[in-house]
Amino acid sequence: MKILMVILLFTFGLINAQSMLELNIAEYERGVISANGIVDLLTVDNDTWIANGGGLDYTTDMGRNFTSYTVDDFGGKGGAVSILLTTDAAIWISIGDDSTISGVSEQVGEGLAYTFDDGLTWDYIPQPVDPNDDTDGGYSDSLGYWPTTTRVRNITFDLGQTDNYIWITSWGGGLRRATWPQSQPQDYAFEVHTTNGQPFDALGDLNHRVFSVAAIGQFIAVGSAEGVAISYDEGDNWVASTFNSGIDNSLPANFVVSLNYFAEDSSLWAGCIETGISGELRGLGISRNGGLSWQHVLKGKWVYSVTKIQGVVMAGTDDGLYLSYDEGKNWIFSGSIEDFETGEYFTTSKVYSISGDEFGMALWLGTPDGLALRDGNLWRIFRKFSPAGINGEVAAYAYPNPYSPDRKDFVRFQIRMENSGYASIGIYNFAMEKVIEISENVTANAEHPDRSIKWNGKDSDGNTVVNGVYFFRAQTPGGVTWGKLVIIN
Repeated sequence: MKILMVILLFTFGLINAQSMLELNIAEYERGVISANGIVDLLTVDNDTWIANGGGLDYTTDMGRNFTSYTVDDFGGKGGAVSILLTTDAAIWISIGDDSTISGVSEQVGEGLAYTFDDGLTWDYIPQPVDPNDDTDGGYSDSLGYWPTTTRVRNITFDLGQTDNYIWITSWGGGLRRATWPQSQPQDYAFEVHTTNGQPFDALGDLNHRVFSVAAIGQFIAVGSAEGVAISYDEGDNWVASTFNSGIDNSLPANFVVSLNYFAEDSSLWAGCIETGISGELRGLGISRNGGLSWQHVLKGKWVYSVTKIQGVVMAGTDDGLYLSYDEGKNWIFSGSIEDFETGEYFTTSKVYSISGDEFGMALWLGTPDGLALRDGNLWRIFRKFSPAGINGEVAAYAYPNPYSPDRKDFVRFQIRMENSGYASIGIYNFAMEKVIEISENVTANAEHPDRSIKWNGKDSDGNTVVNGVYFFRAQTPGGVTWGKLVIIN
């Protein structure tokens, strides 16, 4: 760990001796983000955009202040899903929401929006769908394919731009492109484009269920549930690259959830997970010859994103942040992330997104549980929560509540620590039998007394508890508080 810290300090050029002397930690004020689920990040010069379930946040001063944009500003419903910077300096976002349909939670595409003035004004485009007419058993004679006429399961996961097109990817809506640039939002007509030459059929063709895109100039790569498709002429011609159980250096697995392309060495990086074919193994695939062969690294990990800052390749995975200093041959785990000032930490190991400035002076991480900034050699964590014990809040509370261990790594018990000492959370079932007790020695910070203790939903024997109502007893140096927690899997 000490070796890694030294490498980080030198690699990122993060803080020199003089700037460290000038750093006044006490004067650092923290802004508040809109939501804790951070799904995408984009840094432009010293400005960073943060896509989350509450909308889109924007900071120009390393998180001291955030400007928040919501659907009231950019349109649609829900929050921002992905972010794109175009070559004419426009910021594009896709918008999505969750909806319960027939008792099932479904993702719903809520459209696209773009701004040329850092969010002061926005142009909105409704989620692209096909017309619901001229169909025979679902097939449209006039369109020549099976149309997607709903926004349900038609959420834009990723955005890309080539010389002449804006590209969007969706499970239900497939791969679509619109001529770029256009003068008015209504001029962006996103038309279906398939990579295998077959009529579009999201239900019947795995190749048409697309999730990720990497694009620059005339080059575009698209990740689907059937591998990667690559084009060097903006989609006129495609080459497919898929998993093949008989070839050792084929794509690691066919479900490609993330893509990045580094033009300086023409390398393509694909985060892959299994589709059910025997022999597939999730991880990161690296190709340096246009998808003809792949190096398989970070085996067994779900790779959500890959980026490169100051020559260091960084991968956000379900197991945390990994770094490579030799173009992906070897990887180093970055270690746990803890706020140096508040003692706060994440209740998840997942890192969804990574971003940083071109000089390596700052590194941002997006997780399901908040935002992290490595400023110099220090981590800062930004989370949205209500402080316990003030503003009408109880002295201790649990969230999310209800809590599903199958969907969330941990539940937090938010407490307030005015004085240092032990804090413990006892979990009891409805019969008031103790399930488990969690105890931590907490160092108090007068300026940041808010603390939390996490629980993974397992009893003292390591078994996930059953559904039902549970009670918790929070004990801190300030006293004892009882509360209720509902478990639903």
